[in-house]
Amino acid sequence: MNLLIHPGFVKTATKYSQGIFASHEEILSIAKCHKSKYYSEELRFFQDRLFEPPLPKLQGYNPHNSTQRIDNYAKLIVEEIEKSNLQNLVLSDEAILAYGVYNAELNQFLLARLIKRIEEIGAFSFHSKTLLLTIREQSSWLQSHFAYQYIHWSKYAKNENQLIKMLRNDPFKGPFGTIWYDEISLTLEQFFPEFDINILPYEHLESNEQFFVDSLFQGLITTNPAAPSLPVNINSIKINESRKNFVRKPTILSYLIWQVDFIGHLHKYIRVTSLLNIISENKKMHARKIIKKIQPKILYKNNEALHFSDETNTIIRETYSESNMNLNKRYGLGLDKLGYGT
Repeated sequence: MNLLIHPGFVKTATKYSQGIFASHEEILSIAKCHKSKYYSEELRFFQDRLFEPPLPKLQGYNPHNSTQRIDNYAKLIVEEIEKSNLQNLVLSDEAILAYGVYNAELNQFLLARLIKRIEEIGAFSFHSKTLLLTIREQSSWLQSHFAYQYIHWSKYAKNENQLIKMLRNDPFKGPFGTIWYDEISLTLEQFFPEFDINILPYEHLESNEQFFVDSLFQGLITTNPAAPSLPVNINSIKINESRKNFVRKPTILSYLIWQVDFIGHLHKYIRVTSLLNIISENKKMHARKIIKKIQPKILYKNNEALHFSDETNTIIRETYSESNMNLNKRYGLGLDKLGYGT
């Protein structure tokens, strides 16, 4: 069996890529978005449990509970492999390489252990191992991230000037630390030394969609990799609100609901009452279904499309230029021709 892991980054057409993988008849696709016919609520639950944000620190990772989470997830994946009888497995979760509320280094370590346990439990070795890393020019990435996550950013930066001030004060903090591609690629090489690393710039999707799709399948063996049968509308994935960079501002009522932090208070109650250690994983899974149903939904109003000024774009490109130059040298990507600061 051939293995492809796709740990990120966010805002690099991951939903689009996952839609293609999930639609392909010769791929067992397990992804954060776009359910395939092999996807189950139980599988999704253990995926989220393994790579969940360490905040609000409901459970510290230690040898007991992290091993339990990995084994639960690995057993389900092996079961799906045996049932599907397919030759290609794709694990895609863009949150793995996310910083901020997530911890990318911890997630890489957990993912490496997960792959080892899949081979041990399934009593097989993957024929080929490929790591697909989708990246995006940093000013474009920050613009998209700022617009889409405005409800979170607005606590610290309500406009691009405040955003740039934050970047200058600490360019390695939170989401800013996500896009130092050269340093992150080095940690990936250390965690996954047996993997062929395929770095795919997001910009190819805009200029040559067919090339982007072809590149997604590197390391997989399919009879028709470039033209899978898609039940989803590619255009509806490609041109969505996040692509247009609409600033997602909550309505007044939704903002109040968000400020109340319904789930946060529930987590606090569970932690204080020590219920977390009593409830079994199976009961936690059913509890999550109930919480999702009763959790107030946040509605957004898309007021305006966000476009950074030329001055802001220049500052961002200069900040990350050395990182891009180092990545360019190691992988020969031609990032300067794609608009990256080098």
